[in-house]
Amino acid sequence: RNRVRRKLDERAARREARAEAKLREAAAAFAYLGASKSGTACERFALRLGAGLESTIIGDLTINRQLLDLREEGLAAGSTPRRGRLLPLLDATRAAGRKTRDETLGDLSIARFASKQASFTAAERAAVLEHARSVVEAEHVALGAERAARRAARTIEKLRANAARRVMAAVARGAPERRARATAN
Repeated sequence: RNRVRRKLDERAARREARAEAKLREAAAAFAYLGASKSGTACERFALRLGAGLESTIIGDLTINRQLLDLREEGLAAGSTPRRGRLLPLLDATRAAGRKTRDETLGDLSIARFASKQASFTAAERAAVLEHARSVVEAEHVALGAERAARRAARTIEKLRANAARRVMAAVARGAPERRARATAN
């Protein structure tokens, strides 16, 4: 009885050690992001994660719900989608996930990848993964464009405020408002 129990304990310990080794191996793949000084590398990783490319099981659907929970916590903490980097990144990540898992894509949907991977040809596997990568790239470009537009909007707002101050100063000096507006802009 003790011998059987001991063997079962040894098997459980080996199983746990294998699971721990797999987890460490998976974590090692992401280690470079911890030392990354580039926001771009982190953004691309988040987009790849949302698209299902960085999961242990390619096409895993659990990350999308976790991203939604993280977004809701950010909103509850006072973040807004227009300010900062986190919420726009989460929105883009979730969009990448929706686009790669779209069932209207048929076999190009990464959601079907895990269940049909064995029956896919090498070309079909490559097509699914290439589609997901192209979605990630498109979302990354859109994220950068959105960030540039937000920066430009702040700059335009500052320029308008400066122009309004110049108009008010010119009017205070006795210039006609119409002429002051024309010269301020």
